[in-house]
Formats: sequence, C-alpha cells, structure tokens
Amino acid sequence: MELMGMPKGWDEADLKLPGKSGFADGEVCLDEKATSIITELRSRASMQSCIIRTKKWGKRITFGEGIPDLLLLLVKWAQKTMVKRLTYREKVQCTVLDVKVVEGHGTTIDVVLVNGVLHEGDKIVVGSMQGAIETSIRALLTPHPIREIRDKGKYLHHKEIKAAQCIKIAAQQRLEHASAGASLYVVGPNDDIESIKKSAMEYVNSLRRRISKSGKGVFLQASTLGSLEALLDFLETPAVNIPVGAISIGPVHMKDVKKVIAMRDKENEYGTILAFDVKVTPKAQELAEKHS
Repeated sequence: MELMGMPKGWDEADLKLPGKSGFADGEVCLDEKATSIITELRSRASMQSCIIRTKKWGKRITFGEGIPDLLLLLVKWAQKTMVKRLTYREKVQCTVLDVKVVEGHGTTIDVVLVNGVLHEGDKIVVGSMQGAIETSIRALLTPHPIREIRDKGKYLHHKEIKAAQCIKIAAQQRLEHASAGASLYVVGPNDDIESIKKSAMEYVNSLRRRISKSGKGVFLQASTLGSLEALLDFLETPAVNIPVGAISIGPVHMKDVKKVIAMRDKENEYGTILAFDVKVTPKAQELAEKHS
C-alpha cells in the first residue's frame, strides 16, 4: 500500500489510497495515523515531529510499505536537505558487508564504497579474526540494473568504480576469513604495508581486548563485528555483567562447541555459546545436543 499526502505546512501534492476514493478519505486516514504516532513518540520523550511537520521537504513525499521504503525516504531526504554537507573524498573509505562463495569467482566480499575509487588490480588489506588479509582485486562486480547485490546470477565487470556504490570483489587470494564490518584499505605504491595492516586490525583488536583475561566466560558468535560489539556492550552493563571468554565471526562449528565443553569442565556456568544471526552446522548441533 502506498500513501501520498500533504500534511500541514507542505505544498500541493496528491493523495492516493487503494480501497478508498478521493483525496479527502485518504487525507483523514493519514492524519489520524500521523497523530497517533506523534502522540506515542511524545509519551516516550522521543522525536516529536519527525518528518510529519517539516516545511523543508519539497512539494511531494511518498510513504511506502516497510523498512526498505523508510530507508529510501531517509536517503532522499538527506540528499535534498543536506546536499551542502554531503562531500566526496578521494581517500578510499570502504566497509565489508558480507562474505559469500559465488560460482565462477570463489569466495567474494560484498562491500560498500563510500569514498574514493577502486581499480581492478589494486592491492588491498582487509581485517579478519585470523589477522590482516593482504591480497589484490581480481574483479570488480556489480549486479545488472534493477537487481540487488545479493541476487545470484551474472554480474557486470568493471575496470574501476567510483563511490558511492555497493560492489562485489573477487580477489587473487581466498577471502573466506574476511570479517563483515571490517574496513577495506587500498595499498598505494609508497604506503607502509605494515602500518596499513595494523589499521585494518584495529577494530578487531579493540574487541579482543574486551575478552576476560582469565579466559573464563561465555562464548560470543555473531555475523558481523558490529554485532559482536553490541553483544559485548550488553554483557558489560552493570545489570548483566557477564564475562566473555572468546569471540568469533561466522557459523558455529564443531570446534566452537568443543571449546564450550572444555569450559563447562572448568566453569559450568560459562559453558554457553551466545550466537546472533549465524548458522549452526549440523555436526556442531549434534555435538551440542549430545553434551546438553
């Protein structure tokens, strides 16, 4: 369902509401919903007006259905109202979103390039839980128009890509250990590779430093570094205060369950894996159930 309307303070716009006829019925429905939402936000001492009362938008705004449409609305709003604050920089700013195996390309990484330019053949460094990965870009891939980066199928090949863009990168060496949420660095001809590796591992190492020095604690497994950080923040709050013995990215494997079994022999209360947004392999599941 799509609603298009003109709250107070905006210029002319049409309002279409499937199942109802005319502008008036749709406007009443929209105003009632908007008032209800604003009242609830006020009761929670949150944002009071949001988008509803702004006069800085344009002549028309579209309310869609679900989170994707809301995100699209925010992006368009930022581009329209904050255009002078949106700046492009030549220095590469790139973050790993996901790690996937693609037929014909091997293990690839999906990245979002915020600033700068990536070229085929560029030497890159990516952080991981196993250490900094040094490799070279073999292929820069993007989906065909009107398709998402997550969709399987043929991709467009590029010699270079300028920000901002979501890109799938195939590299010369294997990338299966790359961590989602890690930054990607491009190594220039005069750059110090060791310094760049240190920078690439800075985020990962900052999370590792929060592991209990005694080695006793629960095990955290998450899909991204950001998820791990959020879990650590939660467990470190005074109300929770649970130590963490180890952290990892990706699916729960048998080796992870074996570590927990060993922990239970020492400190039974910490013999637990807290997994967020990750799969559990069948063998790991079987072993966990056997020792439950």
